[in-house]
Amino acid sequence: MNTLRNAITFFCLTIFLLPTLMMGAPVSAETSNEPSEDGWWVETTVDRNQNKIGDMVELHKDNPIFLDEFETLPLIIDFDHTPGQEEIDLLVREVNYQHQWTLKHIDALAGRVPVGSILNTISLPGVVMVELDSILTINNADAAVLHGVDQVWQNTGYDGAGSTVAIIDTGIDGATRKP
Repeated sequence: MNTLRNAITFFCLTIFLLPTLMMGAPVSAETSNEPSEDGWWVETTVDRNQNKIGDMVELHKDNPIFLDEFETLPLIIDFDHTPGQEEIDLLVREVNYQHQWTLKHIDALAGRVPVGSILNTISLPGVVMVELDSILTINNADAAVLHGVDQVWQNTGYDGAGSTVAIIDTGIDGATRKP
């Protein structure tokens, strides 16, 4: 009877403790320099012809708004893994890359690449796409009037000098109601 009770106790402890013990077991992941065929880049609309060069890069590769005096374009270079210093060094060595930012959360690097080196860039290990790093601008043409800010300026005398304000527009029109 003691043997049966010990066996049942051992079995129950094993059932409860085994998942906890398995969480502590080391797990190894194999890495490859070959791009995965199931990444976001396979079915993206950023690169409709699927040549690993974002459509906006192809459209603006000769645009003086984006080109600098060295004929480089601002690019986001997407990887199939999180790039590090090794990838930065590779890009510098192979395509004269000028590093600006590491975008860890989206597995990409941002910097400038000579237009003539774009094809070499997409052939480097782990690179899945290059996208145009667009120019950001601040627009305030009608925001103050549209949101009644000009009235607040007039009524209070405060004009916000020295402050930065961002309006994030969801596109929802609160004045429109469905019947």
